[in-house]
Amino acid sequence: MSAFSLPPFYPVVDSAQWVERLVPTGVKLIQLRMKDKPLAIMQQQAAQALALCQRYAAQLVLNDYWPIAITLKIPFVHLGQEDLQTADIQALKHHNIAIGVSTHDHAELEKALAISPDYVALGPIFPTTSKIMAFGPQGIARITEWKKHVGPLPLVAIGGIACEQAAACLKAGADSVAAISDITQNPSPEERAREWLKATQLVDKPALSLPPQQGLDSRPNPSAESSSAVHASPEQSGSEQSDSGHNDSGHNDSGHGDFGHNDSRQEIRSNPNEPPNSPLSHGAHQKHLTP
Repeated sequence: MSAFSLPPFYPVVDSAQWVERLVPTGVKLIQLRMKDKPLAIMQQQAAQALALCQRYAAQLVLNDYWPIAITLKIPFVHLGQEDLQTADIQALKHHNIAIGVSTHDHAELEKALAISPDYVALGPIFPTTSKIMAFGPQGIARITEWKKHVGPLPLVAIGGIACEQAAACLKAGADSVAAISDITQNPSPEERAREWLKATQLVDKPALSLPPQQGLDSRPNPSAESSSAVHASPEQSGSEQSDSGHNDSGHNDSGHGDFGHNDSRQEIRSNPNEPPNSPLSHGAHQKHLTP
């Protein structure tokens, strides 16, 4: 597994047009999450989003459509749990594409960690209307529990989170907080994005005492799992997660060292002076996404 830093604010949008609106505000990490689109349209949208991110020194994460990420040299993909079974993880590693994975319970976390991802997402933290899922809200305390399991691996909190709740998520252990409807359904999305940037950059996170990485065997009270994986109603738990549907892109990089054994860092910068579509550099180095 690699260890790198994620910007604390991580919007998730469903079109290149949203990328065009948000990256000029200072957003440095953004996910393009489009579902059930023809490949030609998806590739066009992804190419537009990538060009915009390169222009504004931001990182694009592509949800689903992992073959397009390889074709366009998009350096980051996000996988849902179903896609872990179908995505060509080794191909993504070969092309130095980093991977984020959605998780909702301990079993899914174990599957995610097995592929050595570059970040893990937990959700939904709060009730949300962006996606209907068979999982109830996780709550703030679950963030701290997940962080103890993943150690230095970046943790993304997602699902029903408003800007006013972002600081609590970061203080609980999240390294980055994702937002969907709090941005896209706001009357002034660009201004709301600026509020998010300010709110997340000012958080003074307490130092958490973390082991290199806890095995899931050490998790507390496995029987409690069923209470968090409740089959919630659409009103209670449509998850605002960046879970991918079919064909989500699994991604990971090769040669990750164990936590605590990899002290060198390689900065990954989305720099306008860098060659277009330059892939992330992987291997034995740790990676750092700079805001």
